[in-house]
Amino acid sequence: MPDNNIEWGQGGVNNSNDWGKAKANSTNNFGAVYDSSPSGDTNIAGGQPVVSITYSASAFCADASDPTPTIQNNAGAGTFSSTTGLVFISTSTGEVDIDASTVGSYLITYTDTDAATATFNLTINALPTVIVSVSAGTICNGESTILTASGASTYVWNDGNTDNPRTVSPTTTTTFTATGTDSNGCTNTGATTITVNALPTVEISGTLTYCYGSTTTLTATAGLSSYLWSTGATTQAINVTAGSYTVTGTDSNGCSATSSSSTVTELPLDSATVSYSASAYCQMPTGATAVDGYYPLYTTESAAQAESSDGTAHSHTLSGTTYYMPNDGVTIYHGTYSLTTPAPTITGETGTFSESTGNLTIDSSTGVITLNSSTVATYTVVYTTNGSCPNTVNNTVTINALDGATFAYSSNSLPQTGTASLTTTPTTSGGVYSAYPSGLSINSSTGEIDLANSTIQSYKIFYETSGAGCPNSSTFDLSVTAAGIANNYSMNFDGSNDYISAGSGSGITGSNPFSMSVWFKLASAPSGYPMILSTGRANSTNENILYVSPSYKLAWGNSSVNADFTNASGTTLNLNTWYHGVVTFNGSDTIKIYINGSLDGSKTDVSGVNIEDIDIVIGARTNNGNTGKELYFNGSIDEAAIWNTELTSTQIQSIYDATSTNLTKDLTTVSGSNLKYWNRMGD
Repeated sequence: MPDNNIEWGQGGVNNSNDWGKAKANSTNNFGAVYDSSPSGDTNIAGGQPVVSITYSASAFCADASDPTPTIQNNAGAGTFSSTTGLVFISTSTGEVDIDASTVGSYLITYTDTDAATATFNLTINALPTVIVSVSAGTICNGESTILTASGASTYVWNDGNTDNPRTVSPTTTTTFTATGTDSNGCTNTGATTITVNALPTVEISGTLTYCYGSTTTLTATAGLSSYLWSTGATTQAINVTAGSYTVTGTDSNGCSATSSSSTVTELPLDSATVSYSASAYCQMPTGATAVDGYYPLYTTESAAQAESSDGTAHSHTLSGTTYYMPNDGVTIYHGTYSLTTPAPTITGETGTFSESTGNLTIDSSTGVITLNSSTVATYTVVYTTNGSCPNTVNNTVTINALDGATFAYSSNSLPQTGTASLTTTPTTSGGVYSAYPSGLSINSSTGEIDLANSTIQSYKIFYETSGAGCPNSSTFDLSVTAAGIANNYSMNFDGSNDYISAGSGSGITGSNPFSMSVWFKLASAPSGYPMILSTGRANSTNENILYVSPSYKLAWGNSSVNADFTNASGTTLNLNTWYHGVVTFNGSDTIKIYINGSLDGSKTDVSGVNIEDIDIVIGARTNNGNTGKELYFNGSIDEAAIWNTELTSTQIQSIYDATSTNLTKDLTTVSGSNLKYWNRMGD
């Protein structure tokens, strides 16, 4: 009994009054022994043993080191146990596996070998979940953003800063970490990375000077997403005048930078004046050569060859060609106007000349205009200076056409019979016609030639304009030849009702080759379409005709293809002049007309020709019941012939050469059996 000094059955150490129990440092204890330990009692006899367990703390964070308990008054080896969720590394030692245990509160029980038990309440606290948020995770260099940590009570950043939230302005991509501590003293970290984009390099390039009246172009650094100039423009490049300019460029990251200022300066234009002696000049013929300071109207011979001007006729040979000069050598040969080469007067800056059409021959360095190779027109001659600021000076120069002096007769070879008038008259009238050598009977005012009273030889006929505009001249080569006829037995047709009907037998059928040959002489102007030779019938689809057109041309027609071919560039027929005419067809697409043995024209798009072998008619065509469709010929016809083949040019020339000199030619020798019709007209 603790409060009784007399304890029976106890013995005590150092105590004289204890029986049966010994108790250290105690009196009157009998039958039990106690040590002086404050942690508990060991009951050896007569009482229940007491055991206890303790850990270093009653609560641990989830990342703490594994704790081991302290065991007191342990009678022997025991075992640790706990409520569900707590994991022991060893149930003998009581070491708790914090990582493997679940966050929560637990009752730990220790039971030793004598069944004594002890308990301990232990709590495992969860770590705080620290989250770091940022107002902008990507910024441009120079910008700031706000960091905010959450999930704990207090925070310390990796740079030692304890502000929360906090504003940061990193210059490079940086990771920020916050260590948070909660109310339980548990800590955890959270982090975020702020990406820092470099600012773009923005520069201005371009020429910082420009010439008056122009602009210059400034260009910002390429590859940016957008641009904003100090002018308000939003393009990469801008055209500007004098002033200072900056540009702000924004890249694909949204980062912007502004360029340094660029100053643009305006420069004055070069100074220059250019002028020509006149605003209009006369065109010179191609190849013109100056002779004694004047232009030779009829030849391009050298001055040495043309120096004589004594009023007599001259002829000169140049490169195998003989040039004839009329009697009035001074007026005709030397002309009435100077051969000029317009050259400008230039002051100021040097430069070059140009003209946009390419039809003006102008020296780009000197501005000299070559008139005889330039086209008639009004030109803008541009002088461009060569200085730092090129300037342009414009001059209007007109080149007037030479007087129209071109003239022509129906042929370069005319028989010595009748008269010959101009078939092409000069557009500039009032000039003078002349000829060299003498012997040609020509009207100096009209150019009409009395062939019957002219000498048979070759002539060069001259025409010179009066000189009121741009004086000019022209020549025509003419040979007067003996008057050719087929023979002395040609037949005359009155143009009223004369004709020869030869029936069928032309041998021309379908769309096969053919040739038609005839000598003819027209006695009056063509009335309608006078027929020389025809096969088939009028107004049918198989008519084939050789006739004279109203324009005095030998022509061919075929009604099956509604074809009408007049050699528009060929010989113009003269009245009372014998001609040998031939028309050929190749059987497919080509018609050819020959005059006096030479090809006079052709047509290559003829197709669908269809001819019926009926009604060969000379001097008209069969009216086929249509009165007034005969188209009678007024004149003479001889040697009418038809072949069912295309004669060659050599064969045609041989017919002309033989018959034009009054020689009878056997036409059967020309193409043998292909000759299907031949009327010698009484010969």
